[in-house]
Amino acid sequence: MRNVSLFLPSMVACLVLAFAACKHTVQPQIEKRLLSDTQRARQIQLLTSMHPDDIEGKLVSDFPELISIADEIWFENGKIVRYVFHRKGEGGNDDGSDSTAFIEVKDGVIQRYYLLVYTS
Repeated sequence: MRNVSLFLPSMVACLVLAFAACKHTVQPQIEKRLLSDTQRARQIQLLTSMHPDDIEGKLVSDFPELISIADEIWFENGKIVRYVFHRKGEGGNDDGSDSTAFIEVKDGVIQRYYLLVYTS
């Protein structure tokens, strides 16, 4: 009888794990943009002047100029979730490194702003 009592919890655990493994993930849709040299220079100027505390928690609509010159806009389920800015030669180091700035959004509110720096 003891074997039967262990069988039921084992089956429940297996079903839970199988369900979790089969969870459907949505791939983001990415809209890529080509910017002019003037737009790229303005983008770098705006991003250099911003600090995460300046924009996190605020509405995306508070920054129309910056958002209009994003290199990529990421969508999930029809909603914007991230703006990406590719900064060539603007990695913050004197070695000519590049960086990418990310603005993560949820329901029109900026959740996070951060930079990733990498060598070119």
